[in-house]
Amino acid sequence: MGKWIEAACYFLGSPNGSDSKYKSEFDHCIQELVDMIEKAQQPDGYLNIYFIVVDKDGKFQNLRDMHEMCEFCRDAKYRSSNQTTLAIC
Repeated sequence: MGKWIEAACYFLGSPNGSDSKYKSEFDHCIQELVDMIEKAQQPDGYLNIYFIVVDKDGKFQNLRDMHEMCEFCRDAKYRSSNQTTLAIC
């Protein structure tokens, strides 16, 4: 989901995307996905969809390959900024 949101945001930021007849549909889909991701965030701020949905017991078991520290740092930055919504785009 995250990569699709990223690509959609890049498209909307491009000359073709900002003038696209589908802009409002992209905006709606992006917001819907962002809302779902926000609901998935754990009470401690942890947000890694793979470990929340697929492999709940694997959380923080393979830091080298699964990039969880990047996720953890991003989440800490998000939580410390007192934002009320994710700033994806």
